Amino acid sequence: MRHHAMSGEDVERLSGRDVTGVALSGSSVARVAAAELAVDRLLTGQVRLGVLLGEILAVFGRLVPSSEVRVIAFDPDALLPMASAASESLGEELAFGHCRNELLERDVLKLRDLASSGSHVGSLSRTAAEAKTSARWSEFLIPRGIHHELRASLVSPRGQCWGALLLYRDRGPAFSEADNAFVEKVAPELADGLARAVMFERAADGGPCAPGTLVLTLEGALVWATPGGQRWLEALDREGDAASGLARAAGAAIAARAARLARGFDGDGSGSGAASLRLRDRAGRWVSVHAELVERDDLEPRISVVIEPARSGVILPLAADAYGLTEREREVTRGVLRGHATKVIARELSVTPWTVQDHLKSVFEKVGVRSRQALAYELALQNLSVRDPSFMG
Repeated sequence: MRHHAMSGEDVERLSGRDVTGVALSGSSVARVAAAELAVDRLLTGQVRLGVLLGEILAVFGRLVPSSEVRVIAFDPDALLPMASAASESLGEELAFGHCRNELLERDVLKLRDLASSGSHVGSLSRTAAEAKTSARWSEFLIPRGIHHELRASLVSPRGQCWGALLLYRDRGPAFSEADNAFVEKVAPELADGLARAVMFERAADGGPCAPGTLVLTLEGALVWATPGGQRWLEALDREGDAASGLARAAGAAIAARAARLARGFDGDGSGSGAASLRLRDRAGRWVSVHAELVERDDLEPRISVVIEPARSGVILPLAADAYGLTEREREVTRGVLRGHATKVIARELSVTPWTVQDHLKSVFEKVGVRSRQALAYELALQNLSVRDPSFMG
């Protein structure tokens, strides 16, 4: 896993935006107001996902003083990392360990639990009783000299978890209730910002087209790869991302193992677990990663991972989530992408043509376009889906 630390100057150079120049001194009320202004400035406009992740690193290291910051963008359906950035490199082995802990082990303040709880933010110190019984703390945090952690699942106002923010301190005071409250307040905005950034990136031609296969151990280590699988690993190894292509594929693999264990816990020991993930490759193209646990009596259990270009039917629901489209707006958009006229869409949905036009107006506003053609083009740019026959039907 590569080191990915960005200073405020680095961020401004990459994005052309002054996102770190807000003074945070003064009274507590003024400090909170200044911090909220910094977050608003951070989320203004549209930027690529990698740039936004770097900006969040630079800004939140100051807004909530921390010795380490990690920010992750999730596929909201799978709650698996699509991209990440970190102020300190963990290394592949430690990163896999964190992934196994999050997906396979019972622990405190797990991101999936925070995503579904009433409060999406929690903090803990190494002297707390929960930390003393936590595998995450005993295996990963205490050996690195961490004294305090704050964990937040970034859940949008529509209830989808688009990422996580992890803050650590190796000295000084614990994270306060005020720190928790501030992160809780801005988390929905950060989630919406990540959703927009996920869809803002434009795909380019190039890279693998045929599926590739990997075989991994239960711990996520690579056993072997087909030539196509190796090409996909290289294509997924994005510059500036804290996680390598193998690390993200391994995340899906470990999730497949978790799915299998969950079936076992539920009393169903049959079949194999599976997990799927959508993410971007180096060229910005959408990729589908599907992992499945394979168990045979005569062989050591392994995880098979198939990587291939994502079809539009896989990406369009993600785009709809990112743009905040309602279910009816999604149905109208599907009709537009199939080339249906307003009257045809109205007949299919049993509504009036005027209702279809109202829904279309709302879709145009959310996506930032002014016509049907521009809407189809905008969605096609996400992964050059014009080459995919399913894009128009």
